[in-house]
Amino acid sequence: MLLGYSRTLAWWRFLDQPALQLIAQQHGTLFEAIHRPYLHRNWSGKQRYRALLGHYCLLGSLSELRLYDAHRHPVSLFSGEFGGRRLELALHKDQRFCREGELAMSLFVDGQRRLSLAFILAEQEGRRALYVGCLQGSRGDGCRETLAECTRAMHGLRPRDLLLWALRLLGEAIHAQDIYAVSHRFQQYSSAHYIFGGGKKIQADYDTAWTEAGGLLLPTGFFHLPVKVQERCLSEVKSSKRAMYRRRYEMLEAMRHDFLAKLHRGQPGEVVIEAPCATAHSFPIKPVAPVSAIIAPF
Repeated sequence: MLLGYSRTLAWWRFLDQPALQLIAQQHGTLFEAIHRPYLHRNWSGKQRYRALLGHYCLLGSLSELRLYDAHRHPVSLFSGEFGGRRLELALHKDQRFCREGELAMSLFVDGQRRLSLAFILAEQEGRRALYVGCLQGSRGDGCRETLAECTRAMHGLRPRDLLLWALRLLGEAIHAQDIYAVSHRFQQYSSAHYIFGGGKKIQADYDTAWTEAGGLLLPTGFFHLPVKVQERCLSEVKSSKRAMYRRRYEMLEAMRHDFLAKLHRGQPGEVVIEAPCATAHSFPIKPVAPVSAIIAPF
């Protein structure tokens, strides 16, 4: 009880600094985030605290990127016309995913959000990683049909694969070595807190998505995904599909240029986020979320 109270005070004090006050004022659920299931159904309060603390501490060291801005307002990373539709990739903080990640990479079609991937940043001993809490489509009418149209317009590239490609590109930009995506079984909405509370049910088949993306299931309930993926050599593609793959690769190369240009700040910026001092509290605190604590076996 005392540890939980001390951890709560430490979290609130951490949020009570100018850069984080602005985020917390817009997203009030951030204050209670360490007290509810978050990202992985079996994470303890201590693990949730360290994961969130680690995300925001790392955020402060990446001020050359527009990651902090994305916590306050959507940052468009790419937009263009495909098959008569306006597609946009945006990075933002979305209350709909407040239990699954601090940032979301979303695909908007004609101004409507159609698919999102939520995640957090993490670091241990200089090794950076991204932790993915969900990959979900919107519930709007015709969403499935719209995504199918996007696949055809993007030369056979599925929207979910586009989001994973964008996440990997972000991972490269922050020099991440690993991506960990939660399995369906351990997704936080599968916890007893929500099952017996009659809350949200997840329909997405996470495991298939992560496996097809080259993920390897770990005993911790996470899939480990490679940050860098080698594109298929055109000589290995069936001759009937080579033209399609060539157009797809050209499209992704153009997207990559815009994505990285918009992800980086036009002018140097500074985001000051101070990690709590361990001596100021009654329990040990580390400035960033240790990977060993986050993905330890349960």
